[in-house]
Amino acid sequence: MEDFNNPEFGYPGDECFRDGFMEASKEFDPAALDVDLTGKSFMVTGSNTGIGKNVTVELAKRGGRVHMLCLNADQATRTEIIKDSANENVHLHVLDLSQLRRVYKFAKKFAENWKTLDVLVNCAACVLPTRELTEDGFETNFAMNTMGVYILTKTLLPLLGQTPGSRVIMVSTQGVFTEKLSLDRLADLKKEKLDPFDGHKVYAQSKRQQLIMLTTWARTHSAIHFAGMHPGIVDTPLLRCYLPPAVYETAKRNGRFKTPAEGADTVVWLAASEGAVQQTSGQFYFDRKATSSHKWDFTRSTEAEEQQMMEKLEELAMGITSKD
Repeated sequence: MEDFNNPEFGYPGDECFRDGFMEASKEFDPAALDVDLTGKSFMVTGSNTGIGKNVTVELAKRGGRVHMLCLNADQATRTEIIKDSANENVHLHVLDLSQLRRVYKFAKKFAENWKTLDVLVNCAACVLPTRELTEDGFETNFAMNTMGVYILTKTLLPLLGQTPGSRVIMVSTQGVFTEKLSLDRLADLKKEKLDPFDGHKVYAQSKRQQLIMLTTWARTHSAIHFAGMHPGIVDTPLLRCYLPPAVYETAKRNGRFKTPAEGADTVVWLAASEGAVQQTSGQFYFDRKATSSHKWDFTRSTEAEEQQMMEKLEELAMGITSKD
């Protein structure tokens, strides 16, 4: 594990890898996911690959109507999920979360057409190593991981609020544990001052921003249950983009990584189990247990800083949504 023992990876302990999950799973309630989700509606971003795909399969297996939000028209994966779950009620929507006007239009139209949404799972993310700008002039990692999630969730909150027992889940990352909210980075939206550019750092910062969104909304939207989670170190396409090839290959060869299904387990539990929604809204989870999203005090921010971040995101979102 010495290759992972550095700030960039958030200093993961053995519990973050597959052996840790196998040990933790001995305490899982085997009946917790023995549920019938027929009649319930789910939206999963990044649902055709990695953790998102496994979440989609498990929700569909239990009878849920699942809306897949994917970057591409991946009909082959939708067909595979329908076959694996024996559930035809799986809908594919093509949406690039970095294209913010399209995100807003999609969410607004979805709320008009579907009328209910029981669970939103924000799983999609990107880690681009170079600085690229979207059509709206935002750096792409920030656009997709922060602004896309903010606009999608914010626009769907009224629909979620009118659906009894609704939930919002943020899928986080190990790197968030060494990342503190940076208002300076938020002010530098195009990352022109981040020299050299560090896509990993921008990604981790966006995940800290997502958790602040989560806890803020949990305080102001009591009809919706909010939860964040850390999946551990999971063998996904995103991880392969994140890790140096030699580090990835060595850990893969040694069987260290969690499988995507194991990484998805806590997401499915948060989305489907009765026990999860009985817990306090706004908490952060690892292997089905509430924990802190801070390992060290230096990553904590003040309520005033967090409010300033939320106000900035709302200002940016208004610049997008007011044009439509």
